[in-house]
Amino acid sequence: STDGAIGLIQLNRPNVLNALNGMVMTEVGNALAEFDANDAVRAIIIHGSARVFSAGADIDEMKAATPAEMLKRDWISNWDRVRQVSKPIIAAVSGYCLAVDANSRWRAILLSRRRPRNLVSPKSILA
Repeated sequence: STDGAIGLIQLNRPNVLNALNGMVMTEVGNALAEFDANDAVRAIIIHGSARVFSAGADIDEMKAATPAEMLKRDWISNWDRVRQVSKPIIAAVSGYCLAVDANSRWRAILLSRRRPRNLVSPKSILA
């Protein structure tokens, strides 16, 4: 949807904490491309819920796949679509943002009403 010159994308899979599966990433990629091509849209905001922005990758989708299926799936192309967007993307983070390296993957400005401790990535866990 849009609100004036802002394109709005909501991650809405509350039963799995907005985990990013192939379908969601395709829908996000399509919405980003649509907003990027729309001259009336000046910026794009991606948001989740008050409880969680995203739990990261949908591990259930991955664990159901065989190794051959995992190799055939095009997991990276949707992230490439995010990088191709020329307009600013803002990740409005309220609640937890898990396993997402937002700087390189979302290329986003993180707006959080909570402390940075809610942003968790494998790099921060291993550091």
